[in-house]
Amino acid sequence: MNSSKIIILEDLPVEMLMEIFIYFTADQIYFSFSQLNNSFNLIIKSLPKLILVIHGHFDPSVLSFFNSFNKILYKFCGSRMCCGRCQSHSINGGNRLYEIYPEIDHGWYPEFHEDRFPYYPSKIDNIIHPENYSRLQSLVLPNASSKLTQLIFHGEFSRLKICHLGKCGSIILPCSMTIQLQNLRQLTIRGQQGHVLEKILLACPCLVYLDFSCRSCVPAFHFINHCFPSMKYLRLGRLKNFFFHNGQFISLLSLFPNLLQFHLIVDQCAYDVETINIHEIANYLHHKCALLKILALRIDMRGHMLRDSSIGSLKEITKMHSLFNYVEKWDPRLAISSHEVYYQYGQCAVTAKYSKKNMKLTHRIMDMLDDLSIVYWPDCQSLLNVLRNETYNIWDQDVDLSIEWPFKSNHIHSKLNNLQLFIETFQNNDFNVEYYPDRKLFSLSSVNEKSARQPHVDIWLWKRYDEHEIKPVLQLFDSSLKYQSRLMSDIYPLKSVTWLGRNVKIPRQSHKIAYKEYGISYMKPIFIRNNCLHNLIDGRWFYNR
Repeated sequence: MNSSKIIILEDLPVEMLMEIFIYFTADQIYFSFSQLNNSFNLIIKSLPKLILVIHGHFDPSVLSFFNSFNKILYKFCGSRMCCGRCQSHSINGGNRLYEIYPEIDHGWYPEFHEDRFPYYPSKIDNIIHPENYSRLQSLVLPNASSKLTQLIFHGEFSRLKICHLGKCGSIILPCSMTIQLQNLRQLTIRGQQGHVLEKILLACPCLVYLDFSCRSCVPAFHFINHCFPSMKYLRLGRLKNFFFHNGQFISLLSLFPNLLQFHLIVDQCAYDVETINIHEIANYLHHKCALLKILALRIDMRGHMLRDSSIGSLKEITKMHSLFNYVEKWDPRLAISSHEVYYQYGQCAVTAKYSKKNMKLTHRIMDMLDDLSIVYWPDCQSLLNVLRNETYNIWDQDVDLSIEWPFKSNHIHSKLNNLQLFIETFQNNDFNVEYYPDRKLFSLSSVNEKSARQPHVDIWLWKRYDEHEIKPVLQLFDSSLKYQSRLMSDIYPLKSVTWLGRNVKIPRQSHKIAYKEYGISYMKPIFIRNNCLHNLIDGRWFYNR
């Protein structure tokens, strides 16, 4: 064995240095080691598997120092978003929702935040040349110039497997593509003309993931005469003048027989409005996409399709396909999805004053319930907050509490089984009360405020049934709830926890209840329904009282 002592860092075997450097990103290596000496620079300039992670403030000398990179990821962490990496979320019984960029682009692109981006991506892609980045396999940018995009589609980065470019300059591709990017597996490209979609598919025949968006119609394909069996994840939006029943939709589905995840956002043609038959759409999906596990379909409707009678019962639509689990309609949009519609955190938040007022209101109501010896527990979204160790959801417009009602005859305040007296008790404690008899729901807010639009607390009234049976239950038949008949043994005895700075009680089987109510992904706060729309319309984004 060679017993010579190593007294300087660059005398370490190159293999050992390689093992050390795999734990660092390119900028960390550059700022920590590049100033040591020229000998050491020769080693680190040619490291084979460099990952460059670019944040808002970035020194361009890092790009020009190294000979090549294996991966370049641009990460922007504004507005509670982090889009510089792929994300995969478990929903629908374990199926994976796979996404790279959010559906809504706002907040991700630097032109909206110029003060935060002293070094724009357009300058970055001007430095990226094939001769310097021959080993590049993964490239994630929020946008890219036409120059860089043209280089990519002309095969200049032959090893590229993952390419997410966001909004790009216009791509000019010949009608008959002779160059094919056989190694490319993932591609995101937005802001293009609709006719570019066919050219991209021809140029990238082995794609597994494609996220393509445009603001124009996609014309009929003329050169594609085969399907793309490798495509598993397809996101298309926002296609203009789209038709479902003239062959366009079924032809599109026929190209991708092995789809697992399909997102489609389209606008109906305004001057030739077709009558959309949802049942036929379901049949198309059954026949052409038998493997489909995750679906998100959004249609911006026109003309007579805006009438509710044109769509029919939303409940009946959910029976037409196993993936039609969530159906929502708010003019002019119809949304059908297998999972709850998701939004970025930063787009849905209520104001800080709204949240603070809601928390103060919650404490007041809890104090009142304690004084009345009424047993309560957080439920619905508020129960998720407790289980996730969250204080309060910034996008949520209320707090949900549940109680058992009517009270037992021996309850100290059994007189509150009289509904009118119950309401008057709330009012005497300086709360505005709205009661929804069909839903068995009290909505409490501060005096002179309307609950639906202001900070408020919802109190759900659960009724005990089959008290003398083996398995008594609490029931509440409201359409917003999935787990409507709950075993008493799932609720009682309640467990003590700390939430909002105080001791509260939660159901004995809280995780079971949350799982049945929200599915397997209940511990990940990424899926909400249409709170963004509600918070905007009801003014909660601007609340300042």
